[in-house]
Amino acid sequence: MILWDARIDFIKRGMPGPTWFDYVKREQLDVRALADIGVTVVVCKCRPAGRGRFEFDDDTGFDAAVIEVMDAAEENVEDFCAWRLEAPERFATLLGRSGVLGAGMLINPASYFAGQSLRAWQTPLQWLKARGQGFVILNDRTARRCFKTARSRKHAIETDDAEHGYRIASAGGLRQQSIVYWQD
Repeated sequence: MILWDARIDFIKRGMPGPTWFDYVKREQLDVRALADIGVTVVVCKCRPAGRGRFEFDDDTGFDAAVIEVMDAAEENVEDFCAWRLEAPERFATLLGRSGVLGAGMLINPASYFAGQSLRAWQTPLQWLKARGQGFVILNDRTARRCFKTARSRKHAIETDDAEHGYRIASAGGLRQQSIVYWQD
């Protein structure tokens, strides 16, 4: 599937229905705040496609939340990310192109203004609830290219725990001691 076709499929499925309203209410998503930063949440049917990817599937799929993933310049959609409504820790990308959700935050020097650390989230749902502040590793293998710029900045990345910090350091080719800060 090419990106243009994927965007058309995404847009076609974008009309909010009862499942979307229930999900947004249950997860307490601030839809206006997300719209202000250009994030649209679509709830539709998807199915796993293997190797960390998903496909739209209106016939046999499960209910999933789907969002667009922007490139590091935050100018163009480069992929889509989906997760089961009942299991946000199980997420996948449509095209397999994106390694990081929120890559623009990772490489933007303003994210580290006045010595602030950048928040790393474990799931796209956590990232949505944080109104797009921080980032999520979507694919360990393809995340490394996003970290190349961040590696030279020597700023702290805040994580939930040491295990998550180790995963970020491994995926990004970062030195744990100087880059990753763990908040237990």
